[in-house]
Amino acid sequence: MKFLLLLLSLIPIQVVAQRSTVNTQKIMIQDNYGYFCKSKKDGTTVLKKINMISNQQDSMQIFYKPKGMFNTHPVVWDLNDSLIFYIRLSNDGGGMTYPELHAFQSKKIARYSNAQSSDIYIFSNETLKDNNISPLYYYIGRIHYKEDSLMGPLFFDISVRKDTLHLYIYIDDRKEIEVWTFNHFPLIVNNVSDHEANQIIKKKAWALYKKIPVEIRGPFQLGDINGKIYAFDYGGDIWDLSGTTAKKKRSFPSENKRGALIVDKDKKTVKYFKKKETHNTNNNLKNIIKKSSVDIKIK
Repeated sequence: MKFLLLLLSLIPIQVVAQRSTVNTQKIMIQDNYGYFCKSKKDGTTVLKKINMISNQQDSMQIFYKPKGMFNTHPVVWDLNDSLIFYIRLSNDGGGMTYPELHAFQSKKIARYSNAQSSDIYIFSNETLKDNNISPLYYYIGRIHYKEDSLMGPLFFDISVRKDTLHLYIYIDDRKEIEVWTFNHFPLIVNNVSDHEANQIIKKKAWALYKKIPVEIRGPFQLGDINGKIYAFDYGGDIWDLSGTTAKKKRSFPSENKRGALIVDKDKKTVKYFKKKETHNTNNNLKNIIKKSSVDIKIK
């Protein structure tokens, strides 16, 4: 019964487990493991990791957002090698929301067969000292205090690769995406001397990389297909964001007519689950995805 609840949480957008509404919008695949988040209404999120073949799983709880803030926004997270990154939204005593970048090693939630893959990067509290995400905090502050003309929603996601971490912020009143680079990334063991690491840490944490005019329909999630970054918005549009202009490549089912996105970090492909599928609980995640997902092909 426990595994049945797990599988059902992957396919439909919403299920009920332990009397709490949960939401799974994205699954990531890396090194024969599937990663996904289940969000509850109180803002807590359970991050799960499951072996694609054996179905062995581990989980840990993270805090994503305060109740009532960005209610319709998906959990913002990504993974690269042994690190998992996510954006946490937290409130101060006055009710102001602060976005923070958090990172932790995936070995904390599961055991790797290759132990070396868990220690590729050096990340400490010092390297993430500027984890208050200043570009995003600026716009959230405008929403709170209404000091100027910012109107409409704000959507965001992150993209992590071997050598870069980018934050994508869609600003509705401007109809554009700002792309910001996190300059304290990466710090790679044996490839960066102590002096070089100190120089990286001294850099300004965030730098504007580019602005892309585009009109996004609802929240969006990023995925890498053949080395290019695409935004998959909840309205059902797919945008190529690799250049300085957005290119609409194709459409696919809107968020309420499909299941979760499946982002394969190894193969650099993106799929999506069909809506309301049922499965044999004895099957493994690899076969479930093969049987019940649709490959998103982009020419």
